[in-house]
Amino acid sequence: MRHQQAATSAAVTDDPKALVRWNQLKGRVGISRSAFLERVRLKQAPQPVKVGRATFWVWGEVAAWREELIRSGRVS
Repeated sequence: MRHQQAATSAAVTDDPKALVRWNQLKGRVGISRSAFLERVRLKQAPQPVKVGRATFWVWGEVAAWREELIRSGRVS
């Protein structure tokens, strides 16, 4: 099972249109789930995509948001 999860997580970065769940994002966004969801609520983070009852995010949007956080946090 772990091998399968690792393969799925690695594939996340290969496809910017991939739909990913929180478990795939948690080690990549750099903030807690509650902090991330608060930013989503305030529209300061990528908005989720609902598929039935499941919640997903578009990996490319999350990656771009993360890069912007890095850029804005650097002192020039």
